[in-house]
Amino acid sequence: MEDWKKKIAQALVSVCEVEFEDAYNSLCQPKGGQADWCSTLAFIVAKKEKKNPAQICAHWAKSQNWPKIVKRVEAVGSYLNFYFSNEFWG
Repeated sequence: MEDWKKKIAQALVSVCEVEFEDAYNSLCQPKGGQADWCSTLAFIVAKKEKKNPAQICAHWAKSQNWPKIVKRVEAVGSYLNFYFSNEFWG
């Protein structure tokens, strides 16, 4: 398991109140290069909670509890996009 991916998954566990396995498995590279990595976790949670995934994602994106390797997080529709900081690339 990649250390940076575990850090982001652990942050998702904290912010989104989900299981680590769901958080980790939701992380993927976005098509089209609009972010460094993204999460599809809102689809899983929305199905369980019968809520709109885009609204769930927008709520999560407002959190400040992301690891230092993440410069910013944006909700794009039902996807949570991660942009890495210089700490990640350095």
